Amino acid sequence: MLRKLLLTLCLFVAFGAFAQREVIYQVYPRSFYDTNKDGYGDLEGVRQKLDYLQWLGINTILLTPIYEAEDVMNYYASNWGKVDATYGAFKGYRDLIQEAHRRKMKVYLDFDLRYVTEKHDWFAKKEECKNCLLQDRNTNYVSLTGENAKAYAVNFKEAKVRGEILKMLEYWINPTNSPIYYAGADGLRFSNVADEFEGQKNLLREFWVPVIKGIKDFRADVTVMAYPADDKAQPSDFYNVGFDVVFDVNLNTALMSFDKERIETAALSLTRKDSMPATKRIAVFTDDNYVGRFSTIRITDDRQTKMVSALNLLLGGMPSIYYGQETGSVQIDELGGTEAINWSVKDSVSGNAIWFNPLAESKQMVMNKVPVDEQIRDKASSCNFFREIIRNKNLQPALALGDYIPLTNTNENAISFLRVFENEKVLVVVNLSGERQSVYIEQQMNLKLNNTRMLVGDELWNFKRGGRVTTLPPYAIAVWRFN
Repeated sequence: MLRKLLLTLCLFVAFGAFAQREVIYQVYPRSFYDTNKDGYGDLEGVRQKLDYLQWLGINTILLTPIYEAEDVMNYYASNWGKVDATYGAFKGYRDLIQEAHRRKMKVYLDFDLRYVTEKHDWFAKKEECKNCLLQDRNTNYVSLTGENAKAYAVNFKEAKVRGEILKMLEYWINPTNSPIYYAGADGLRFSNVADEFEGQKNLLREFWVPVIKGIKDFRADVTVMAYPADDKAQPSDFYNVGFDVVFDVNLNTALMSFDKERIETAALSLTRKDSMPATKRIAVFTDDNYVGRFSTIRITDDRQTKMVSALNLLLGGMPSIYYGQETGSVQIDELGGTEAINWSVKDSVSGNAIWFNPLAESKQMVMNKVPVDEQIRDKASSCNFFREIIRNKNLQPALALGDYIPLTNTNENAISFLRVFENEKVLVVVNLSGERQSVYIEQQMNLKLNNTRMLVGDELWNFKRGGRVTTLPPYAIAVWRFN
């Protein structure tokens, strides 16, 4: 018993240290990279792009649902226990996991457990599980072939449902029954988690507590994540029933507002030790498979997109990047964030996914005008900007592990803050507006602003000797480390 407690404590400590340094890259495989030229991105495509992801500084991959399903995003399962054949079946999954683990990277899987299709065994073989579904509770969706179809609500109160779901999750954690879990997922994210669903109440306690306990009993160091169905839900509601990480929309909505006060209020909640257990984390994002992309065809100022993304990486919490976000991506309205990445203009080697989204009127779904291979060579590109921000986050303990301390300045269009860890201090100043701004940092904490080394930005923005003013161009972000 004592040995088990010590092991659990060690796992919590290890989780906390790694989790604070995690930079998650969320991949929608269908639109990521196509290796067999069938038009669909696949898991082998993700594996082949691990060099690129590591070049960016990514250490964790979150795959949107990869199980068999009938819809574009694989939300509505026909079989949770099998890999979608267009993604490469089990071999593609196994090869990706093994290669990621060889590189010391983690892989998380995303699940939406709310509905299943008519092809799922619980519907097709009703006599074997009469109460597994709520037959009178269903939702409509559009299939991959463009047809209207129905999915049926899962009865989370049914004991057999909990048992079968837990068995399925154990499979993904260790599909090869290996003692070292070499082909298993490192974490599981559950999307649209709520205490009430289709008339069922108290689900956090009655369904999620036993399921999470079962997961942890099977493998204690698996990270269990919640993406709440309700934007107004409190992270503590999910921590209290066993979730390790909660995807929280508060910073997302604050950043979208460009309002200084809202951003500072949201940022304070990300590292406050009095409001969050030491072993728990908040995941933050600007783009994802539910909210879509910040950049759209109506937002053409790439500087604005870079600034919002950089703040998401530097303010605190566990940052999540949506695939292609680093390319200066643009959301095409009819595709809602499922656009393909433009890897190269060379058709023979491009790997660009060109699958046909039934909701789209055109097959032109590439989001970034400048191909990735060109951006890698261009030091001033969006990809290299992301790489620089992530590199500094990985290298500076204060940016990964430090407390957030707001610094008062006299400009309503600029935000300034410190990240502090032990004896290290990093200063970040950001122009939230489309106009040039002079930012005066008021005297605080005996900070000598000219005794700094610039990490991100232009040397022209440095503080003069004895001065407290920096002048930043529109949407500029500057980062200094105190000597």
